[in-house]
Amino acid sequence: MKIPFPIVLTAILWTLPKLGLTQAYKNEKVVYLDAGGNPVKEKRAATIEQIIPLGDTVWEINYYRMFGPRIRSYRCSDPEGQMLNGNYYTYSANGLLDTIGMYKNGQRSGYWFFFTGPGRKTGKQYYAGGKLLSAEDSLRIKHKVDSVAMSIKKDTVMVFQKVEVESEFIGGPAAWLKYLNHNLRYPDDEVDKNIQGQVIVAFIVDKSGVIQPNSISLDRSVDFGIDEEAIRVILSSANSWTPAMQNGRQVKSYKKQPINFGLTRR
Repeated sequence: MKIPFPIVLTAILWTLPKLGLTQAYKNEKVVYLDAGGNPVKEKRAATIEQIIPLGDTVWEINYYRMFGPRIRSYRCSDPEGQMLNGNYYTYSANGLLDTIGMYKNGQRSGYWFFFTGPGRKTGKQYYAGGKLLSAEDSLRIKHKVDSVAMSIKKDTVMVFQKVEVESEFIGGPAAWLKYLNHNLRYPDDEVDKNIQGQVIVAFIVDKSGVIQPNSISLDRSVDFGIDEEAIRVILSSANSWTPAMQNGRQVKSYKKQPINFGLTRR
């Protein structure tokens, strides 16, 4: 019998024992739900609800198809998700980000972006106080829209979307591959079910080269176990990045990092 083993990029990773919750997600709550949204045993579940406390008044709630990609992700002011407050994302059936928006005190706020179809057509809306003030349809995007949709100001510090020199893992691609070889673990359930794919993790790297943990989101989802492992690896590397450069100075910037999970047979 041929035994599958995981590969990441061009590197081979032998399956290791399943890890517990990552340090950053150690207080998360995972609930298995049936098709009607009722809590059930894992074997009967159709979807997964993941509740992550990010602060005293900030929670992130993610919904997944069982052994499938993320459905939606949003931040709120309560663990029940009644008061949406912060980033809001939805995903297509194949795991691609298709809605990016923001809520403020339960109301849509600022720019919302929508991506649909194989041509990745996009629409744009602008809200203030929950009211739609403008809407625009575009023909086709050319990879110009980042996972966060636009440059923003946070704490009066500009976060750059496009830079002259991107942030990268210290030591470059070879060092990143070596880091993955030593740290990435292919989840056992996903190996057993032959679940593969590429996760794209988006995050902010600050001017000192440190990842801001609360900035992490997904541009592409594969499934709950694989996504969580990809996020764990990114969080574990939080102090190992060089900052982006713009006009000869270090700047705070967005970064998108793909991580491939693939299986071959030996």
